[in-house]
Amino acid sequence: MKKRVGFVFLIMICIVVLSACSGGTVNFSDPLVERCVREALGKSEEEKITAKECASLKELKIDCEKGHVPVWYATKMQYELGNYVDLSDLKLFPGLTSLEICNHPGFDLVGNMDAITNCSKLETLRLNDSTYYTNYFWDWQYSYKDYAGIVQQLPELKELILDGAIKDKFKDWIRGENKDLVISSNPDSNIDILRAPVPYPDGGIYRLRNLDEIPKDIEDLVLLCQGTIGEVDFKYFNEFTNLKTLMLYSDDFVLGSDSALPEDTLYKVTNIEALKENKKLYSLSICGASGNFEGIGELTGLKELAIVACRVNDTSFITKLNDLRELTYQMNISNDFSENLKKADMKNLKFLGTATYYFNDGETFTGMDGLEVLKLTYTSPVAFFEECYTPEKLIEGVKECKNLKYFSYRSALVETDLDVSPLASMDKLQYVYLEHHSANLVGAKDLIAKKGLKELTIDDASEYTNDDVTEWLQTGVENESLCKLMIGNYQKYPEAYEAYRLRKGDEWLRGLLTTNRSVFQKAFENHMTCGAYDALVYSFDSVESIEAYIDE
Repeated sequence: MKKRVGFVFLIMICIVVLSACSGGTVNFSDPLVERCVREALGKSEEEKITAKECASLKELKIDCEKGHVPVWYATKMQYELGNYVDLSDLKLFPGLTSLEICNHPGFDLVGNMDAITNCSKLETLRLNDSTYYTNYFWDWQYSYKDYAGIVQQLPELKELILDGAIKDKFKDWIRGENKDLVISSNPDSNIDILRAPVPYPDGGIYRLRNLDEIPKDIEDLVLLCQGTIGEVDFKYFNEFTNLKTLMLYSDDFVLGSDSALPEDTLYKVTNIEALKENKKLYSLSICGASGNFEGIGELTGLKELAIVACRVNDTSFITKLNDLRELTYQMNISNDFSENLKKADMKNLKFLGTATYYFNDGETFTGMDGLEVLKLTYTSPVAFFEECYTPEKLIEGVKECKNLKYFSYRSALVETDLDVSPLASMDKLQYVYLEHHSANLVGAKDLIAKKGLKELTIDDASEYTNDDVTEWLQTGVENESLCKLMIGNYQKYPEAYEAYRLRKGDEWLRGLLTTNRSVFQKAFENHMTCGAYDALVYSFDSVESIEAYIDE
């Protein structure tokens, strides 16, 4: 008996040793990153990935648009959708020598980019994110000062490739002490979504009437469902056993002044619960639909869910989706979303993007301990809700999100002053965008002075004065962590300056530049972008060149 026990004990020790040698099984934070790693390692979804395998990987490409066609960009713009890609998994790859992150800066928020510093053996780093491309969807982007902070912690880096035509001055900022680092530009291949018309879906996006043409082994399916077609029965998708992401949308819906989301523009969804048979599905987007959404509550394997421009009678399904890491809920007709969100156990949620109607409650975000990104639009479709709700307690509720790094707040039809000073006490908050129409932002100076804050944009729709601007700029320059302070939201194109001239006038801007000349110069010396001339600072190296442009 003793021999048998000893033999069993020996086997157990061997199992533990073998497990330790293999590095143990890895659990990824981001499903898209996991897909890209599996592709690099040649692993199927059923196979385990060990820490040892991750540590030995030399090359990795994180393709944020994996499986989707180029017109997907316009689709996401139209419905305010986007990808939140969490790079924190990069801590698993200390042996990487080459890393490429392929994303579209208008739609893909690449979060936790500082995790790249865990890859200390990197020799080549390619980033398709750029401050030179329009940021129409996301309200923040990484700055050259951010990139410099990463470069300083990559001693083996030989080549850095970024989008856009980078001026030599900015290259010097990024290089720092690594004078041999080669910094070059990606080809100009990104879509300029402010100028390109929204394309009609074809060449990879399928129409509901052509279901028989869809390959049964497809992994990422975008399906156009016009309201005139009628009903979408989700039982149909059981045929696609490899399906990982599914998006259904209609390009017909219109938010009218007399009626919100007219029924004849919406397709109807049925039997959503049938999707639980698709074991590999982790991302679902439904846009422009009506019907019974209750079945979504049975899709407990979902990691990402987007519901946009839909008539949703009951959102209690939210309370059952405890494993969600990304939730987008925008432009829908529903009365109970915020109440059900409070009831949900959302400890794993990292991204929340929503248009808020009833979020005047400090308890709304209680329990969302893992939330890193919060994108709020405080408004209401007037044709459906006949009144708006003021957000007095909103910021106090946001303050409870201890791990929040990115915060965006846009308001419309709200005339109450908003006190943002509580945000200054949030230790991990780094990127903030504030747009508060027809009222004042109180406590902005406290927020600008916050240690650890990297970027703040205050849209010029807020009622600030010249004295406010001067004080904010001076405070920003004194904050060593701040990379970018934008006052005025005219994003990244010099010609957008014309809109600024019409709004404020040349004399106002010229006076502001003259008054704050030394502050602007100090900002450039500190590798910080700041000012009330957002569209200009990306195209000029100095205050003098900006003034010359004005005089022209």
